[in-house]
Amino acid sequence: MKRGLIPEAMEEKWFIYFEDHELHFHRGWTGQGIFRVELQEEESGDASVKRALFATDDAVSDMVHLVELLRFLVGNLLLDRRLPFPRSMSSSEPAPGVIQHSFSGTGYPEKTLDKK
Repeated sequence: MKRGLIPEAMEEKWFIYFEDHELHFHRGWTGQGIFRVELQEEESGDASVKRALFATDDAVSDMVHLVELLRFLVGNLLLDRRLPFPRSMSSSEPAPGVIQHSFSGTGYPEKTLDKK
C-alpha cells in the first residue's frame, strides 16, 4: 500500500500516495483529492483505519457506498485483489460497466449494494 499508484495511461483514473501515515487518493486527470485514509500502525506490523475522509458531490452521497468504493480501490488497485465493483441501488447507467469504467478504469464483476 505504501507504494501507492502513479497513473501511466488514461485508463488509470487514480493517483494514490502514502505520506505521514495517510493514504491519499486523487483523481488521475484533475489531481482533485477525493479520499484520505489515516492509518494506525499496530505492533504486529499491520495497520487499521483510524479515520477516513471523503470529498463528496451530489453524485455520491451514501456513506455505505463511499466506504465500499474505497474498499474496492484499496483492494484492487493497491492489494491486487479481485473485489467486485460496488454499484449503488440508486445508480442508473446507459450500459453495464459504464460507471465502473468512469470511476476506476476497470472491468471487474459488479455487485449491487443492498439498500439499508
